Formats: sequence, structure tokens, C-alpha cells
Amino acid sequence: MILWNTYNYVSTSTIRFYHLDLERPSSLMDAVNDNFIDLAWIGLYDDLNSWKWTLEDSDFFMVGEKDYRNWYNPGPDISRGQSLCVYMNSGIWYTTDCYNSLPCVCYDGRQNASASYVLVYQYKTWTEAQSYCREQHTDLISIRNETENWKIQDLSQRNTFINFWIGLYRIRSWSDKSNSSFSNWRTGQPDNAGHSEYCTAVSFSDSGSFTDENCNTELPFICYIVVSLKSSHQYHFVNESKTWTEAQRYCRQNYTDLATIDNMEEMNRLINTVNGSYNSSAWIGLYDDVNSWRWSLEDNNFYQEGERDFRNWYHEPDNSGGKELCVYMNYNGKWYDISCDNMLSFVCYGGRGNETQGYIRINDRKTWLEARRYCRDYYTDLVNVRNQTENQRILETAGGGVWIGLYRNRIWSNGQKTKYEDWRPAISNSPQQPDTGLYDYDQWGYLYCTAVSFSNLGRWTDENCLSSMPFICYKKTCIQSSCTRQYHFVNESKTWTEAQRYCRQNYTDLATIDNMEEMNRLIKTVLRTYYGKAWIGLYDDMNSWRWSLDNTALQGGFKSWYVQQPVNSAGQSLCVYVSYYRGTWSEASCYYTLPFVCYDGRVNATTSYVYVYQYKNWTEAQSYCREHHTDLVSIRNETEIIKLLTLFRYYSQFWIGLYRTRSWSDQSNSSFSNWRTGQPDNAGNSEYCTAVSFRDFGSWTDENCNNALPFICYNALAPSRQYRFVNESKSWTEAQRYCRQNYTDLATIDNMEEMNRLINTVNGSYNGSAWIGLYDDVNSWRWSLEDNDFYQEGERDFRNWYHEPSKTANELCVYMDYNGNWFDYSCDSYFLFVCYNGRGNSSQKYVLVTEGRTWTGAQSYCREKYTDLASVRNETERQQILAVTRYYYSYGYYYGYNVWIGLHRNRLWSDQSSSSFTYWLPWTQGVDAQPDNGASVPGDRGSQHCTAVSLQYFGQWTDENCVASLPFFCYSVMGMQVKVTTLENLSESQIKELVIIQLQEEFIRQGLPRNVTMHLRNYRKTSP
Repeated sequence: MILWNTYNYVSTSTIRFYHLDLERPSSLMDAVNDNFIDLAWIGLYDDLNSWKWTLEDSDFFMVGEKDYRNWYNPGPDISRGQSLCVYMNSGIWYTTDCYNSLPCVCYDGRQNASASYVLVYQYKTWTEAQSYCREQHTDLISIRNETENWKIQDLSQRNTFINFWIGLYRIRSWSDKSNSSFSNWRTGQPDNAGHSEYCTAVSFSDSGSFTDENCNTELPFICYIVVSLKSSHQYHFVNESKTWTEAQRYCRQNYTDLATIDNMEEMNRLINTVNGSYNSSAWIGLYDDVNSWRWSLEDNNFYQEGERDFRNWYHEPDNSGGKELCVYMNYNGKWYDISCDNMLSFVCYGGRGNETQGYIRINDRKTWLEARRYCRDYYTDLVNVRNQTENQRILETAGGGVWIGLYRNRIWSNGQKTKYEDWRPAISNSPQQPDTGLYDYDQWGYLYCTAVSFSNLGRWTDENCLSSMPFICYKKTCIQSSCTRQYHFVNESKTWTEAQRYCRQNYTDLATIDNMEEMNRLIKTVLRTYYGKAWIGLYDDMNSWRWSLDNTALQGGFKSWYVQQPVNSAGQSLCVYVSYYRGTWSEASCYYTLPFVCYDGRVNATTSYVYVYQYKNWTEAQSYCREHHTDLVSIRNETEIIKLLTLFRYYSQFWIGLYRTRSWSDQSNSSFSNWRTGQPDNAGNSEYCTAVSFRDFGSWTDENCNNALPFICYNALAPSRQYRFVNESKSWTEAQRYCRQNYTDLATIDNMEEMNRLINTVNGSYNGSAWIGLYDDVNSWRWSLEDNDFYQEGERDFRNWYHEPSKTANELCVYMDYNGNWFDYSCDSYFLFVCYNGRGNSSQKYVLVTEGRTWTGAQSYCREKYTDLASVRNETERQQILAVTRYYYSYGYYYGYNVWIGLHRNRLWSDQSSSSFTYWLPWTQGVDAQPDNGASVPGDRGSQHCTAVSLQYFGQWTDENCVASLPFFCYSVMGMQVKVTTLENLSESQIKELVIIQLQEEFIRQGLPRNVTMHLRNYRKTSP
């Protein structure tokens, strides 16, 4: 279950403040729609008692020693809002801005240290001083008692130090105790004007920047709630024309339901699913249930059986004009439905124990909602009428012409109640919506269902529920993604089938795309890192023919093809027509226009087969038949085709109900497409798989499935990472430990979209380098061929290095020279290569390919033509490979080729994720292309094995020495985590079994059925 922050703007001036995680500041800005609001409270405040020591080792302090202070009387200076760090002068402590530059005193607690206290006469900010002390010694000095304070004072005076940093500091706190380090201060803020501004406000007149304010000032404020995005909607546009009820049935069968819309953000996402490809109306799930009247007072104890249902209508309700959802009583005691926005007097019900009268007339005219609010504030509720006696008593006591508590709402197909509406206003020749057909005599009183009009910016109209039009379904998503797809670009060239197998083993499946929003997210995963083509999950299943009526599969049923087997000539022949010549079937583009035959299965139909001599494309023909008859005709046997030919002998060709669609690898029913102009074309009748072209803005092409291309997987249940920037300087290992203790791990990044989200967590507040979780494990060599049955014990570990592997960066692949020695080298270099052929009928086990390729290109070639790049398990096999790579011997020397073999390694992520995404810094003025393993850094050559994000260079990556002290990025998984602890040494299968049992128990508690099958793909060991 995924959690997210939802912001609620409250415009009542009061003194309450709540935490705001401003990693998504735009969502907070969107929460306030009032242009006249300037300041509003958020949860950040200045806790003057939050001082702490930078050295966090609890073993270093005895009881009470963390609390020793020696402030200049009367205490820390709070005159400005930024005095958060501490310096010492003559043994007395003072606060100042952490950005000031001073010398410092480091503490060195290492066993071989020559001194415990080290004076550093270099002017640094407090953060720089902390980083220096942690890198060179242990940390900035902590002072635990009067004795230590005196020692340091004496040391500084002997060395003529005046002011110097010590390790005491504090930070502002959030109301909910979160550890967010994000800030967005206005220039010059915080300033603690008047020594009394300890609380934080957002200024909406200044782009959401922060200011410190007096906590007793009365301002509006912003709350948040943590919500499960189980209720988030993922929209799917279905370009098939159906009635509202048919559309509802289709959506419930294939998705969750017809579209429900909660807010303008969701409305915009719904519009984006169509992305300009359709410009008329489409059904959504809102409908007008004219029998849904209910009373404002919902107390069940108030009503006897049947009393909720008493009504005293007078030729009503009629919902004239489409907005009559509230009820008033006239001076005769009769009830009428009218618009809730009318201004009327009203009657409240007292109902409290001390009330002297039950019904109170209020002559102050209000809308129905305002009247209800007033009654609930001062009495119990708007009056409810349970029977004729009460109706007469209210009339006699309070009079007529008043609101009563009866009302109704429009309802969404899924039963959800939401206040959001986006009705179309009046436009030329068309009244304001909804109007229930008030100005259309034939439709008046029949327009109870709601459509989105894409020709009117997605505004809503009410329509006759029997009209036939496209529609929009939604699926529940468990985030921004636990059911939303998270895309992963894999830069290894494979055939479509190999790519499918890889994705199913490591993720969920090859990429499925439901709409343009997902298409854009997929493009962002690759942005600026690849410009070729990559497989997605769409393929052309030539056996997927179905009948429009009842959506039944053709499979082994009756067939009458003109050719033995259709081949989808030209790539778009997905619909079927009948030719009068012997009644044979032919495939054609669904966009052709032909006459067609409808089937009419209604009881009162005069004939079963209706020939329609109107030229329509297949989809239009289907819509016509469903609207006027039952559906396009299905042909189940030879007798039916003869009957059709007898009836329509003078017509040469006509559409029937047989069609097919391309299929997705995961069997999803997405109808979205993004073909390049002229595609698909099925060139050579052999292009049945689909690729995305990143050179052509993500448009699609059909390709031969045996081509080797990179590919895109998706993970349907991958938890979304929430990144946290921690502005404390630590080594990579210390940062890893901190992230695992407080979050999930050091940041892992799967794609460019996540990279941008990580950068946004800093929001310009830091411009240096910061650790992420990628590191270079120089001992992680492995063979391309991963089949466990291929290796005996120890055979994976055979090596024949020659003064290798070296410490040069980017040498992650291995070639063998003509003497049989191995060298690590850049995988982008070109060598000949040796494939291993493990097929049963092969006469030669090792095959030399005399074509220069990169290591990845060689791997793809070997996997396509043979088994894989050669693995070398022992000395015998090394000699066998040498035999095929040497071509000349002279005077005791062999001559031959340098060839790629299958040994390689990758950089690893701290959380052991399989992400292949990289974002290295290219050559820049004064900086070598990264990674370079410190090639041009004195003292660091060969020692830079950890990865940092350089905010100075737009978030691109550099390799750094792992002991350097830097801020860092953690991530937390927005989802369910299961932790298994055991005292026994368990096998991998036992660990997986334990985790699955705990997961099943948790899911059952969440309400999932017990018969769900689970497979564990990966787990992480957090401690020995």
C-alpha cells in the first residue's frame, strides 16, 4: 500500500500548524486557489532546545554529558533567525550563522592518533569544518564537561586562536517530527525579527517561499493527511462506441469501472489519455439517479421503519434544467425539487434535550448548503419530515416557502461520492450543462448519464444513456505506482522473445503502455541516454481473431479464409470482409469503408440479417449495428454463410463482425497506440513485434521479432522510491549505514524520471556533490552464460589475468590475447570474439567470429546465432579457445587475435537492485569524462569506487573516493515491507518461504483473498 501526502488548505485564521514535506512544492501551491491569500502556516518551527552534538556515538557520552553547555549569559543568541551553529571564544560559547568561516577544533578518537584535540587553522563554514574533521580525524569536537571545556580553552589560547567552531548545532524541526531537510526560504529569511519569529509560513505572493513569523500571528494554514493511493485512478480511453450501460459493463469486466474523477488534476490526466486523438464526447461514470433522495440528518436512531421514505411531492420531482437536487416546501405543504443554489428561508430541527421547540424557522435567506451548515452549527440539522403529521406540524409552526433536509447527489458508477464537477458552461446555441434536455423536446427528461466533451476542453455534458459513444475506464492504482507501471530500460540487445523472458524473470513483463502519459514516462526513462530502437510488449498475434458479438474467440471455429492463412499484409489488416465470390473472408484495414451486415437478435425483429448499404469503416459499422440492431454479423457455419450470400447476392463485399487487435505481452487490453506515420507496414510480411524509436520522439515501428535490440521492461508492483537529501557529510559507508537505519538504503535510480525527482529534493539549496548507492565492486566478475548446470564446483572462478585487472575506470569486460592472457578493457571497444555453441548437433564447441563488435554486440550475436559468449572454466578450455584464435606460428612465437570472452562485471547498487541506468558526467572543461577512477587526481588514482551526484553539473554522476565526506541521498520505499528475523542459518529457499508466509498474512489482513499465489523475486539481507 502506497502512502502520499495530500494537502488541505484551511482559510480560518487560527494558530495550528502541520508538517509539510515539500519535495513536491507544486502540490502545495495547487492546494490554494485563492489569489488573495499571502501567508499560510506550515509545520516547520524553530525549536530553541534542539541543540545536539555532531558526534553521534552514544558510547562516547556518559549520562548527562550530552547536555553540558557553557553559553555566554543569558544563553544562545537568537537575534537572527539563522544562528544554528556554535563557536567558542575564551571558553565561552556563542551562536552564529553556519555559513560564517572560522578555524575549528577536531576530535581524533582513533587508536593511533597522536593527539585527541587537533587545531585546524583553516577558515571553513561549520559544514565544511565538520566534513574536514570526519575525513581527516573523527569529528568536530564535543565538549562533555567543565574539564574538557577548560582543556580546549587552554589549547586555543596557547595557539592564539580566538574564535573556532565546536561540534554543537541545531536544526529547525517539523511539527510531525519528520527529518525532511528541504527548505525554500525567501532571500533574507529567516531573520527572527524582534526575537519572536519561531514559526514558518509559506508566502503565496512570492512563489511559495518560506518566511519566519511570530507563532501568535493569526494566519490561514495548510494541513496534510497521509492517504493510500489505492484510490488513485489510472484512465484508459476505449475508442469503441457503446451505450453508457454497455460501457459500464465493459469497464467492469476489463478494468475497474467507468471513469470517476476526484479533482482537476485527475481531470487533466484523463484528458491526456486521449492526447488530441479524439475530439468528441466519451462516457464517464457519473449518472443522475433520480431515486437517490436522502435526508440531511443521517442518525439511524431518528427513523422508524419506512419513515425515511415519506414524500409529499406535487407533480415532482422533474429535475427541470438538470440541477434540481434539493427540496423546498411551499405554503401548501407540497414539495418541489429546485436548484440548491436558490436563496430561501429554511427550517431547522432542534432535537437537543434543552430545546423548547422542535422546529425553528430562519428567515435569513441562504442556499441549501448554507442553510444546512447553519442548522448544524446552531441546532441539529435541517428539518426532516418522517410522516404526514410532521409535515402538517412544520407547516403550521414554521410556515412554507422553506428549505427542508431532503436532497440528492449525482452518483459515480463505482458508488463513490465526490464533490468535484466540471460541467460545460453555456456556449453558442447550447445551454449550460447539465440541462436534462430542457431545450430539446425529444430528449427532455432522458439525459441522466454524463460525457466528457473533448471538443470543449474536457467539460462535462449530460446525455441520453442509450446514445452510443466511446468511453473512459479506470483502474485502481496503488500509487503514483504500486499498480502503475514503473519502466526500466535495459541496454542489452536481445530478440523480442529473449527480451520478454528477461523482463518476466527480472521485472513483470515487457513494457505495456496505456496512454500518452505513460508513453511520456517511458520516454523519460531513456531521455538523453539512448537514441535507437527498443522493444516493447506489443506484438501481432495472428491467431487472435474474435467476433464482435459477445467478444468470442474464433480459435478452432468455422473459417472461410480466401488464403490459407492471413498474413496482415501492409501491417494494418485487422478487420474482415466477405466477398460474394464463394463467400470467402479477407483481411483489410479497418479504416476502409464498405457496406455491412448487421445481426438483429431482438424478439420483435422482422429479420435476423440486415444489409446496410452505407459505406462506413469497420468501427462505424459496428457502432451502427449496436445502436440500431444487435451487432455486426457473426458467421458460425457453412449454412449461415450460404444464407447470407442468398440474401445479398448482388453485393460484392461487406464487413462482418470478425476482427482482431495486436496483443500485449502481459495480456493487458490497452488500446493505446503511437505509430510512426506509415507504420505498421509489416515489410516483407515478417514484422510482428513492436519497437519504440527514441530518435523519432518515441513513435512506434513494427520490426522483425528476431532482430536484437535493447528493450523496456515494466514492474507493475515496484514500489516507488521517495528520495531524501541528507545535508550531513559522511563517508559512503557511513551514509549507507545512516540510510539503512533511517530509511531503506542509499539512493538507487532506475531512469531519468527518478533522476529528476532526486534532483528536485534539493531544489537548489545545495550545489556540491552527494553520495548515491552505486559503487564499483572490483571482485564482481561473472560469466555471460548464467546456466548453473553448465558449471561444476569452482569452475566459475577460473581466471588467467596478466597483471590485471587494472585500476583504470570503465574496464568492465574481458578479452583474451593470442597468448591466452586476460585483460580487463572498456566494453565499448571493438574486438573479434569467440562464441560457445552448446547445441546438441554442433560439431564445433567454440566458434571464432571475425567481425569487430563491442562486448555487448558480441554477446547479442552469440546468443542469437549460438548459445552465448565463451565461458572459460579451466585450463583445457583456455587451450581449446587458443586453438581457434591463433593463426600463425614462427620462431617459437604464436600469432593470433585478441578476442572477447564472456567474463564481465557491472557496478552494483547498495540495495542490490538490477538497475542498469547511468548518468555519468561527460568530458567538461577541466573535468575528465566520468567515471575515471581518479586518473587525474593526485593520491586518488585507482581509488574512486563510489558514485556521487554532482548538483553543480545538473545531477550528472562522478566517481569519488569512498572515504570522502559528502552529503547524501537516501530513499524510502513507499510500500509494504516485510522483515524476517531468525537466529538460525537458513537456506535461500527457507528464507523465501518465510517471507512469502509473512506477506500472505499481511495481505489477508489487508482484505485480499487467501488463494493468491506469490513468488519472491528478490530479498535483501540487512544484518549477519
